[in-house]
Amino acid sequence: METKDLNVLVKALQCKSLTKASMELGYSSSAGSHIIDRLEAQLGVTLLERSHTGVSPTPDCSALLPYIHTILQQQATLEKVANKLGTKMSAQLNVGCISSVAISWLPQIIDSFHEKFPWININIFDGTYEEMERWLQDGTVDCGFLTSGTRCAFSLWPLRSDPFYVVMPKGHPLSEKESIHPLELQGYHILVPSEGMSYDAGKVIKMIAQSNSHIASARWSDYSVLSMVRQGRGITLVPELLIRNVGLEGIEARPLSTGEKRTVCLAVNNPNGEAPGPVVKQFIDHVVDWATKR
Repeated sequence: METKDLNVLVKALQCKSLTKASMELGYSSSAGSHIIDRLEAQLGVTLLERSHTGVSPTPDCSALLPYIHTILQQQATLEKVANKLGTKMSAQLNVGCISSVAISWLPQIIDSFHEKFPWININIFDGTYEEMERWLQDGTVDCGFLTSGTRCAFSLWPLRSDPFYVVMPKGHPLSEKESIHPLELQGYHILVPSEGMSYDAGKVIKMIAQSNSHIASARWSDYSVLSMVRQGRGITLVPELLIRNVGLEGIEARPLSTGEKRTVCLAVNNPNGEAPGPVVKQFIDHVVDWATKR
């Protein structure tokens, strides 16, 4: 017998409906019934009692259920261990990523990684800095793209230095400068995207605040802020990588003369100091090599 057939039986008992269980598992109603008939023939017992209220286990089925659950749990454990060992049993890898890195890097990284390791399935979790830290800590993701400004004790693999730029509408007076000191922003309306800025450019933000500029900070994404800049609603600070993603249509960008930057890293949470598993290690090595060659 196959474990997928046992899954149908367990699902039917959970749903109290063979039809509903079959649909949820991607089978037709007749296919679900055929699977149960096949199981009953293989085991030599009747498994389900059928009534107008649904299905329930027969006494023989109830006696077998502990063993069925053990088989399914052992299969899940086998697949989990196999994934960690990096075998070709369709290993799963959950990767978290902040948006600016996800758009510019991930498509190329995933394509080149799949060429080398086609049996590893990558699931992407796109989120904010705070979400990334939480996902790494609770194990939602195996590794994640963050910056060195993270406040958590992750293991970090630096990938790229990403300088901050002042971004303004086309024709803005500051566009006449080759670089801009934060104090030169005095008197301008500053739009600060909350995502990540307190992590990587806190010193600059404090300097700007001391210059009596009007600073507007909210739960805006980087892209929302850039859209507002294009509309002439203020100026902002963003990393170079983001500018490369969106282009300079309707805006101009100048580097900070003070050289503030963030360092994009690949992060892994290993509180006990254990080494990353083989699949995660393969991904780390690939990403570091990819970033080095850019």
